[in-house]
Amino acid sequence: MNRRRDDSSDRVLVDFLLAYHEDMARGASRTLGDYLRSFPGHEDEVAWEFVQLKLAQASRDDDGRAVGPFTLIEELGRGGQGVVYLAEDVRLGRRVALKVLNLGGRKADDVLVRFRREAEVGARLGHPNICTVYEVGQSEGTAWIAMEYVEGESLSALIKRDVGCPDRETVTQRLRLIETVARALHVAHEAGVIHRDIKPGNIMIRMTGEPVILDFGLARDERTAQPDLTRTGAVFGTPSYMSPEQLAGATTPLDRRTDIYSLGVTLFQAVTGQRPFDRSTTDALVHAVLNEGLPNPRRINSAISGDLAQVLRTACESDLNRRYASALSLAEEIRCVLEHRPIQARPLSWPSKLARWRRRNPRLALSLASLALALVALAGLAVYSARTEKALRLDVERNWNDRRRTADLKRVRDLEHAYASDLWPMDSDFPNRASGWIEEATAVLARREDDERALRAMGPPPWEDVETAFFGALLTELTEGLPKLEEKLKEVERRKALCSSLAAKSLGDERWRPLRNEGGLGDAYPGLTLAPQWDLVPLRRNPTSRLWEFWLVSSGDEPRLDSATGRWVMKPETGLVMVLVPGAEFLMGAAEDEPGERDERPAQVVRLEPYFISAFEVTQAQWMRYHDGANPSYYYPGKTSESGESFSLIHPVEFMDHDAAVEAARRMGLRLPTEAQWEYACRAGTRTLWSCGSDVEDLGAFANFAGQECPKRLQSRNPAFALHKDRHVIHAPVGSYEPNGFGLFDMHGNVWEWCAERYARSYEGVAHRPGDGREIPEGTEPIFVIRGGGFAHPASMGRSSDRNLSGGAAKHRDLGFRPVRSIEPTRGTEKK
Repeated sequence: MNRRRDDSSDRVLVDFLLAYHEDMARGASRTLGDYLRSFPGHEDEVAWEFVQLKLAQASRDDDGRAVGPFTLIEELGRGGQGVVYLAEDVRLGRRVALKVLNLGGRKADDVLVRFRREAEVGARLGHPNICTVYEVGQSEGTAWIAMEYVEGESLSALIKRDVGCPDRETVTQRLRLIETVARALHVAHEAGVIHRDIKPGNIMIRMTGEPVILDFGLARDERTAQPDLTRTGAVFGTPSYMSPEQLAGATTPLDRRTDIYSLGVTLFQAVTGQRPFDRSTTDALVHAVLNEGLPNPRRINSAISGDLAQVLRTACESDLNRRYASALSLAEEIRCVLEHRPIQARPLSWPSKLARWRRRNPRLALSLASLALALVALAGLAVYSARTEKALRLDVERNWNDRRRTADLKRVRDLEHAYASDLWPMDSDFPNRASGWIEEATAVLARREDDERALRAMGPPPWEDVETAFFGALLTELTEGLPKLEEKLKEVERRKALCSSLAAKSLGDERWRPLRNEGGLGDAYPGLTLAPQWDLVPLRRNPTSRLWEFWLVSSGDEPRLDSATGRWVMKPETGLVMVLVPGAEFLMGAAEDEPGERDERPAQVVRLEPYFISAFEVTQAQWMRYHDGANPSYYYPGKTSESGESFSLIHPVEFMDHDAAVEAARRMGLRLPTEAQWEYACRAGTRTLWSCGSDVEDLGAFANFAGQECPKRLQSRNPAFALHKDRHVIHAPVGSYEPNGFGLFDMHGNVWEWCAERYARSYEGVAHRPGDGREIPEGTEPIFVIRGGGFAHPASMGRSSDRNLSGGAAKHRDLGFRPVRSIEPTRGTEKK
């Protein structure tokens, strides 16, 4: 056993290991004497660790270029626990990040336990923004973890590239990154895992811009019976990003709030370019974190808003109980900052600030307190008699008016909620729902002048007493909400007028007449007749696919054909084109004699009823029409990618979570497709790897995947990229490539597409609901299926049967959606 050391020795060894590996990472060469002079009083222990580390390094160098079943390609980085290599799994031909354990030094047993714990934790956390662990093992005395190889760069490297303070656009980009990290971290926390070493160096940015959390080597698992990997009072992690309770050697187990602090420090550095506490020694750093407040980030970078500064202060709050309680709360606050909505965090009250000042200056505080008590005693009588005639008059006036204004404020809040929920979709009942909303909103707005006059009469804040301040705040919130309510009233009136004409525009359109007759739909729909459908107008029977295409009237202008190509011309104002897919029985998944992953098997026969599906991925313009002009997309008009590509409103909308996609489809009167509906539409009657064939070299005209357009360094690391060539690095305008056999565009590539179901690991034991094929049972975790592949991934991930997954709260720059709709039986659809 190792002899026991005190806490100061532990801290010195941590400092030494950090210094040693930082020197190794920089390629700097320092002698043992250099390190001994840096750590006086601990020469024996530092010398022992130095020799053991050098022996271990020599041993690794002699091991050659193979570790177990992996061939090492190049070194990616070094840390306190080992070296990470780019390696190839010779069994699967897959490139991985291989973490090889450094067993040198007297802490080898502890490090090996942490190493195994990292593998166990990483394998359990299935999330697209958490690095996937494939397997763990030992070969000839060397322990290793094979992980997902994340191509890109660390957030630390990204920050180092900044010249000066980040500008507003960069701050916005960094906020989106950290929001995604926070949501992924919340998933880990909900699984009982505390990371304990969140920092920019442990956040990788994929080539798509998506962040990935790495290195769970110091993680604490709250849901296992295993003991913690560190002794109470021991300090592990990276000091500049450690929470006050970590640095103080907390005697109680650390909880998720320690990660929130570290993520707050990471966000501070990402938006200012510097760490909040940067000291020359660990002792000075610890003193600063425990005793000094967070520097004002707005003094460092003027591009930081007041709300963002408050979010940073709350995330980096030294008082655990004032810090954000969850990473999800932090993510939601960042989302509020990005969307210019009010945040929940509030600055410290004056009593709290005074209490902190008193703890830092106890003697001066005692003297001032004595003086203050005398002054308060003298002022008490004056305050008691200082109620003015104006305040009394206001009291009388409020007796009859305050109740009404309180009720109006509640009405405004209720109207806001109803606007976002009850006033969608624009179905046949919408005019009735809208009429009640319009009547109530009009009544509230009729009192707007009186409310504004009353607020002006109160004078500017701060107000003189608690009661006045209360009603002043109430009036302020009410009057500030009325202009927004007025704008919403105009929008609801516009929608009501449109909806009132939908019956004539859709159900009464003459183009429905031939479809009502038996056989009017054509031979693609045997035995099916179709009565007019609300909000749909027949456009044409596609001459190639022989399937009918319809216009969703409420979604935008009627689509127009290009006479030369016979294809729909997509413009920002263009509405959705819905294709009526015939009902059929098909084989879902990968058959035994077909290439495929485990989760694509066993293949199953699924029977589907006819349904409508969008011919295109939903565009940014179409999304904005249902969200008051808001656009969530990462790649939006006016932005230019690193590859020089620009974007327009006819590019696919992306960067929304699963709930947002479900809600957007609901507002359209549609829904997300089931996996079965998506795969059947994608295959379009084929059994090839992709709907256009099984040769990846033929995909260039049909799909936008990661290919020869990617940087050469990526092609060299992923040979699959070199097999495919198309015209875009990031997503393309919808409909830029050839359609499949059903006339559907971008079913392969461009952006991934959300499906309705939660992800299940295979089709074993899964049944499918009659009609739409929904899986029974679904997965149990809040992880949902995504299909089709995207511009940042190889073509193999966009096969017709390929399945992938994403956390429901995650947002990705290459993830959008394509809605579907059932035939409305109440409209008289008949099947012969």
